[in-house]
Amino acid sequence: MERRRMKVGTFDIEYIRGGTGNNHTLVFAHGLGGNLDQWKPQLQHFEKHHDVIAFSLQGHGNSSIGSQLSDYSIQKYCETVLQLLSRLNIKECIWIGNSMGGVIGFEVMKQAPTLIRTIIINGTTPSLKYSHFALRLIYIMDRLLIRILGYERYVNIAVKASMKDEEKMAWLKELFMSAHPEAVVMSHQLLGDYDYSKVIEETSTPIVFLKTPNDTAINKYLDQSTSWLSLQKNVTIEAKSLGGHLVNMEYHDEYNGWLKGYISTE
Repeated sequence: MERRRMKVGTFDIEYIRGGTGNNHTLVFAHGLGGNLDQWKPQLQHFEKHHDVIAFSLQGHGNSSIGSQLSDYSIQKYCETVLQLLSRLNIKECIWIGNSMGGVIGFEVMKQAPTLIRTIIINGTTPSLKYSHFALRLIYIMDRLLIRILGYERYVNIAVKASMKDEEKMAWLKELFMSAHPEAVVMSHQLLGDYDYSKVIEETSTPIVFLKTPNDTAINKYLDQSTSWLSLQKNVTIEAKSLGGHLVNMEYHDEYNGWLKGYISTE
């Protein structure tokens, strides 16, 4: 699949589009610090039978960086994605998101209700609301660590906390090192301040939450929503037996199999 670039608003956005031109279009949305390369195993697997699209948001991968801090917000990321998909003439898709990519998917559902046919997400909760003090502390600590340690050592800490496999850690570090530090700091903070409960309540779009055992931080908040989510007829919570926050990278063959099962029911 060929890497391409498109002018989207004020950004040059890198993206990949491949596939057969048949069946549903699958859109893959990366998480904080990631980029389209996070989805290589999925793109290679699903392009055989589907159209596939992945992108690197502003400040990530080889896409251009923002000129102001407000460029790194869920709403601005959503705006970028909607413009990109419109330019690619995508009218409907299955959205597959990891972490921040799942949250952006909820915002897309809010802004363009008919675009997403099904949303399949991991490492994401319906809402996450930290106190103003906690959000400020996250922001200050991220900036302080980067200033004292340097960005690479800051990334090393994040990578070691995310997975243990040396090969996968090197892959994750490569993704993070291509992200702009400002995008990482701003995005980290915004991921503690969102609530899409109303969007979930008001949509009939099927929503699949993949719950992995080692994603303990996210599971804590997902568990708090389980009773409420169980009342939503369009929501499925699938508890898996392996993987963590980045299960799509850790166990990509198994992850691909899970996706195939959900997509085949479409």
